[in-house]
Amino acid sequence: MKGIPEIRFNKYSEKWESLNAGTLFYPVTDKGYPELPVLSASQEEGMIPRKDIGINMSYSRKNVGGYKRVLPGDFVVHLRSFQGGFAHSASEGITSPAYTVLRLNKERNQDDNFWKHYMTSMNFIDSLRIVTYGIRDGRNINVSEFLDTNLIFPKDKQEQTAIGKFFDDLDEYISSQALELQKLKNIKKACLEKMFPKEGELVPEIRFDGFEGNWEKKPAKKLFSLYSDKGYPSLPVLSASQEEGMILRNDVGFNMSYNKENIISYKRVRPGQFVIHLRSFQGGFAHSDLEGITSPAYTIFGLRDVDNHDDHFWGIYFTSKSFIKRLEKVTYGIRDGRSISVDGFMNLDMTYPSTKEEQSNIAKFFSRLDVHIKAMSDKLDKLKQIRKGLLEKMFVANN
Repeated sequence: MKGIPEIRFNKYSEKWESLNAGTLFYPVTDKGYPELPVLSASQEEGMIPRKDIGINMSYSRKNVGGYKRVLPGDFVVHLRSFQGGFAHSASEGITSPAYTVLRLNKERNQDDNFWKHYMTSMNFIDSLRIVTYGIRDGRNINVSEFLDTNLIFPKDKQEQTAIGKFFDDLDEYISSQALELQKLKNIKKACLEKMFPKEGELVPEIRFDGFEGNWEKKPAKKLFSLYSDKGYPSLPVLSASQEEGMILRNDVGFNMSYNKENIISYKRVRPGQFVIHLRSFQGGFAHSDLEGITSPAYTIFGLRDVDNHDDHFWGIYFTSKSFIKRLEKVTYGIRDGRSISVDGFMNLDMTYPSTKEEQSNIAKFFSRLDVHIKAMSDKLDKLKQIRKGLLEKMFVANN
């Protein structure tokens, strides 16, 4: 039924109200509060202190007298319209004079927490198209036109509050799951640092029971051979990923174009081999569990002695902090454009367990850890999708 959300709490049945936004919100321009903290708009958290933004945001303290004051419960319409371009503020502060500050009309008895979530719903964001100008990420919102549009919302403030609290609770749960995921990632990072010897050492700080003695040390060229097998156009094309090593190019998640006529020159990759790709994220080494072909610009190498080495151990080894640190000696270029000198790598010393059993124990440990991380990451993605769906079904479209 028009004016009724698809999903609703049982105790509410009244049709939602449609009112002009200008009767619910009004712009305010309070200036002259230079002592208040400067706030910036964030995609996830609304208005937050600029010092917490995570990047260097410079401004002159002398000029903040012209900044606009924002009170708890206000909304800031910022210039760029990510997430609709409306940021709710839970704290008092000041913000750029280029932004518009909107305040709820107290006479209408509205719940700002309801509107905070309402303004992140796709129903609301889609309705903004008629009041924005510019293209893509540069779209700006015409506030006067927005205030002249109609918004559909519950008449009963209690229903507004119930919806706002529901999404607050859901967001808190999603945040807790994100925190748990980050903890797992931090554990993996710490293990990658402590379960491999530091530069100049032959024993790791943390080791499984039953294994002792120094790790072995040999140059990479004694352990690995380079391969350049071409002429396998029927094999699937593989791409290097940051988290999963070599994966099917079709599974990358975005359009990766290549000339099918040229794949005769692509290099074959076999299970257990490694690919040195041009960009050195995560060290620039990708392990492959698949057979396929990849860019001729990449370098393929594999273990000389597969019977006495675990390739999955080496896949982990190449992501360890100690290895990546030493790899800096044989990279060239700057920042994300760094490339790896293959000759330099082949002359680097590798420090590793002398027994395949210890290598395999380390590989299995990280494999189990990765399974937990993947499961938690998938759960978090699913929760975010559920939230997105609920935002669509628990609010009424304005058009």
